[in-house]
Formats: sequence, C-alpha cells, structure tokens
Amino acid sequence: MEYKKLKIDELKPNEYNPNEMTESIMNHLIAEIKRIGFLQPVLVNMEGIIIDGEHRWLAAKEVGLEEVPVIQADMDEKDAKLTTINMNQIKGELNPLKFAELLTDLRNDLELEDLSETFNMSIPELENYDLLLNLPESDIDLPEKEPKLIKCPECGHQFEK
Repeated sequence: MEYKKLKIDELKPNEYNPNEMTESIMNHLIAEIKRIGFLQPVLVNMEGIIIDGEHRWLAAKEVGLEEVPVIQADMDEKDAKLTTINMNQIKGELNPLKFAELLTDLRNDLELEDLSETFNMSIPELENYDLLLNLPESDIDLPEKEPKLIKCPECGHQFEK
C-alpha cells in the first residue's frame, strides 16, 4: 500500500458500491470538507478505481479540489469488492447519550446555531439530546446483572448509561 495524492480526474468510481448517501448528508460532507479540509484518504486500487471513499471523492469534486490524498492498494477485483462492503459495514453508530454529553460540553464555547450548521441538524433535534441527560430513573431500564441502559427518545436504541 502506498499513501499519495492523486488528481481528482485520475480516480474512477467502481461499478458495485452498495453505499448510498442522502442529499442532506452529502451536503453535510461537502460543508465539512469546506470547513476543515479533506481529512480521510480515499482507498483506490492500482488503476485508480475507488474501493472506499466515493462520496468523499464526489464532495471533493464539488468543492473544487484538484487532488485528494489516497491510499493505493494492490487488490484484485474480488478483494476490492470484499473491502468495499466491509468498509461500508464497519462505520460506527452515534451513541446518543455520549453525543448529548459532547453537545453540552461544546455549548460552553459555541452557540446552538453554530452546532446546528456544523452537524447539519435542526436546533430542535439538537435540543432533544438535552432530554437524554435529564431522563428520570423510571425511563432507565435495569436488566438483571446488566449495566444501566438508557433509551434514546429519537431512535429507541438502548445504550449503557
């Protein structure tokens, strides 16, 4: 594997990427690249076909970047396909309680409007995370011999408190 920069027009999307992105999330990615720059390299094969990072590549084109950092890996098509699927599957999930705690901390330095713009979330959506930090004990599940769990009012997922 080799880390380098390649011109945007040297890269090509693969024909089998199962990952989709909403327009809203794509606009968020574009805004983040404008705000802080291109932070995560695109994974490509030796021919410049994108294995992981097609949306970052598209956002970089939209922003007007002429080149992007890449990791170029010598993979056959089977391994490239397996890697594409695996890279799309191993993205983490946002833990609502930890996110709520981070928001509280960030609000010491930033206005809610700034956070709304940065995270591409509405102000009411951000304010809902405050609820997680103030849930009554009756809303916290206590399974036998298990850690305390808290239920997200937005998605219903349960997380350790």
